[in-house]
Amino acid sequence: EAGPSGSQAGPSGEKKSRKFQVGDKVKAKWKNKFRFNGRITECHADGTYRVKFDDGDEGSRTAEAHISFQTFTVSLRSGTSLPEFIVPLFRYHRNDSHLWAPGDRFRMRFEGDLIFGGIVRAVKPIDRSYPASPWSSLEVKWDDAPGQEGAGDDDEEEEHYSPWEVMAPSNGSNGAEELLLPTWPPDAPASGGGGPASG
Repeated sequence: EAGPSGSQAGPSGEKKSRKFQVGDKVKAKWKNKFRFNGRITECHADGTYRVKFDDGDEGSRTAEAHISFQTFTVSLRSGTSLPEFIVPLFRYHRNDSHLWAPGDRFRMRFEGDLIFGGIVRAVKPIDRSYPASPWSSLEVKWDDAPGQEGAGDDDEEEEHYSPWEVMAPSNGSNGAEELLLPTWPPDAPASGGGGPASG
């Protein structure tokens, strides 16, 4: 029994989170016991998965223990900055337990320890092919720059960031009183994203 759900029922009826979702690129064990690249095409209620391999073959129900995510190696020169697609683990874990919702305030640190803030407009996948991906899933609106209140609201472009690029206001505040308002516009954000544009 296949389905789009991200959970499966255990022996006592409790829900257990799936490790893999339909569309995930994986390495799965084939009949000869070697693992090959493929993609998850079905998630079954018994905890197994159907995998379509890159060469066109399709496996039978494969246990989760025989599947792993695809990996790759990136070599970087010493002293070079990280590419955007590499996220430091500490930064990912810093916000992986925070569930963002429309209306939430956020902060973002820029080079030079400048901090800007804004509000989350929407939480949605940047690519509908990967509905569970958090990458660039936060659509945000930056706070107005000093002297530019309300400027450019009608033609404002959408800006998207990943949850690990932003921070929640500390100490339970709404964040407004914590934010610095330096010269506008700021330099590039320390996290590697874009930033609030001038009006």
